[in-house]
Amino acid sequence: MFKGLTKLNLLYSDNNIIRKIPHVILDSLTSLGRLRPDKNPLTCDCDILWFINALKKSHHPRVVLGNSNPLCHYPVEMSGKSLLEITENDFHCASPDVIVVPENKTVSVGEQLQLSCKAVGNPEPFITWVKDDIDLELSQRVQVFQNNTLIISKAERTDGGHYKCVTSNSLGRKSFQAMVNVND
Repeated sequence: MFKGLTKLNLLYSDNNIIRKIPHVILDSLTSLGRLRPDKNPLTCDCDILWFINALKKSHHPRVVLGNSNPLCHYPVEMSGKSLLEITENDFHCASPDVIVVPENKTVSVGEQLQLSCKAVGNPEPFITWVKDDIDLELSQRVQVFQNNTLIISKAERTDGGHYKCVTSNSLGRKSFQAMVNVND
């Protein structure tokens, strides 16, 4: 959204019907000194906790927000609360917990390889796959489905290695590894 605006210092986003403040907003705005998200129907749930924590880690949250005092709109029990007053105790957030871990597998060349990984948490964890500590390159042959199952059709010898399911959210990160062997 704000890619390439590395010198942006002030961002006034008042009255824009913004409900969420995405984590990536600050990644690309390296010079951002002041953000004003006033008069937006903000949803105050575990997805905004990263922003609240970033404000609290700042020595001067008022410098970041200026005279702004953004308020929660949703859910009803948070309506009217200032982001500056909210604490982690106001939420029921949880770091990722992997409930289905990938298992070691041995397949033959040409067979299909399937590895499963499932995680729970609040906010919902994001899952990525890594092979030998390098992000997995997806292709027509190497796919990750919506349920985060990794499927490699027609396995090749080079598909053997250490596969890691990496699950993360704003509260933490966990990973589980499986060894894959591909035999002739």
